[in-house]
Amino acid sequence: RCKNDRNWSFEFASDGCLDVTGYEPYEIVGDPNFSYVEIIHPEDRAVVWEHVRQQVAMRRKFQMIYRIINRTGNVKWVWEQGKGVFSSTGELLALEGFITDIASADESDSAILKGFQKLFAGQTLVSP
Repeated sequence: RCKNDRNWSFEFASDGCLDVTGYEPYEIVGDPNFSYVEIIHPEDRAVVWEHVRQQVAMRRKFQMIYRIINRTGNVKWVWEQGKGVFSSTGELLALEGFITDIASADESDSAILKGFQKLFAGQTLVSP
């Protein structure tokens, strides 16, 4: 769960975030110096940001495949799905979702990544 701010500041992260990002949950939740947007691969940031904004504005769930750079500097392909969380008056309170790694950069031609790309082709964002 994160705020819908420019950093996507985390309000909650499960223990699984260590495997995906290399950061412990306590290091990223509520830390004003941590920005999830900053660990998204620079070539994917703008497209990911815009896709989430568009889907949330339409009150639709989002699904994406993109790259992050983990704590040790390794590039990982991740799959994310999420949605906006709205109050009863329609105010956007937060974003909630799930992010998991599906391949490392050296596995970018892996069967699992190709399978995800085929599965979501035309439905979601898939980075080059």
